[in-house]
Amino acid sequence: MLMSEVLGSAVHSLDEYQRLVVATRREDHPDDWRTGYFHLIYGEHTEFMGQHGPGMLLLLHGVNREEVFGLYPDLRDGIAEEIGDLLWFDFSAATLLGVRAKDLSADALKAHTGERFELESFADLEAAVCDNAHQIKVLSKMGMYYPELPPGRKFVSLLENPFYLFNRTTFRVTRALTEGKLDTPPFTASETEPVSSPELALGDHINTLAYVAQVLGYDIGEVAKANIGKLQRRAIYGKKQG
Repeated sequence: MLMSEVLGSAVHSLDEYQRLVVATRREDHPDDWRTGYFHLIYGEHTEFMGQHGPGMLLLLHGVNREEVFGLYPDLRDGIAEEIGDLLWFDFSAATLLGVRAKDLSADALKAHTGERFELESFADLEAAVCDNAHQIKVLSKMGMYYPELPPGRKFVSLLENPFYLFNRTTFRVTRALTEGKLDTPPFTASETEPVSSPELALGDHINTLAYVAQVLGYDIGEVAKANIGKLQRRAIYGKKQG
């Protein structure tokens, strides 16, 4: 799927996108959907990192992203597709939890900033996240191992290191959905962190995806529309996601 295939305006409303996610989802969800989503979200994250080229390089500090995109012709569209798929699973999981994804994003932002944001559109989401990326933080590896460290050494912000937060928030979602029951040794620093609630983990992940999309030059609303367009085309042939 090429981004150039997507015509017209973006999917502006977060509620509209969530409704379309449900419409393109399989109806035969197993009772243990959380374990299924653990594997599916992890799989999409892995595809972002390497399926279309060195996706992991794109979020590293100091990398010339346009040069990387130029070296790997399929990478730009491939990465947009993986961001869209991850977004789809986050919104689908929110529905299965019985909540609105926009509320999860707003709650996560409030947890970091102390401020309540009204998020109705993807433009609202992108603006709120980008304006507050310096306040959206997760524990660093040192912070997980040594909780007594001062805040300046204990946390990493989305502005400072989007690559780290992309990895960490994805891992936190998968752990939260399964309540850490699929943690397997040998354990790393990540497993020392208390398991988050699925709602907070999903909100942080959605916000991180919006920021990552902006950093890489995408409009998150266009990415969402492209994602739905792809799944609607698949549905014509009886194939639905999730």
